[in-house]
Amino acid sequence: TWADVPEDLQYQARLRGIDDYNQWSCWSAEMYTTQEIYTERHAHKPVLVRGQWVDKAKIINGNLEGRSRWTPLGFQERNLDQRLLASPTANMMSHRMNEAIGLNRDWLGFCFDVSSAFFQADELTDKHKFIQVPPEMRNADDPLRCWKRLYKDVPGTKGAPKSWFL
Repeated sequence: TWADVPEDLQYQARLRGIDDYNQWSCWSAEMYTTQEIYTERHAHKPVLVRGQWVDKAKIINGNLEGRSRWTPLGFQERNLDQRLLASPTANMMSHRMNEAIGLNRDWLGFCFDVSSAFFQADELTDKHKFIQVPPEMRNADDPLRCWKRLYKDVPGTKGAPKSWFL
């Protein structure tokens, strides 16, 4: 469990989770206060979404390690057209049929990691979505400055499955 992961590895896992957002340019470099978001500069009905850490303990090469992802609480997003968020999915039968066709036609098989696929999606068209930053990133001198603008639909937002599929 996550409680079994040593504190220093938990801290490193969370730093890697923050690095994912920075590496893939998922959010703005500057942080905003709630008041700044609601000023004229961001007047187009901003969407403010809180986040939470999703922590997992994993055994990698026989060692206990931690993986963390800062995840927006997407259910807080309001006024979104649900029809725009649908994304096609494949069931197990589709996977098996594709595998059978591939074997008959001598397709090359390969495996890849999609753990950062959402971070590689296109930028949002709606530039008025903000996420609360993790506590580890907040400045003690200015605690109200705790929001960053999202540039991509990351895991946890309602539009993420569609943006990744496209």
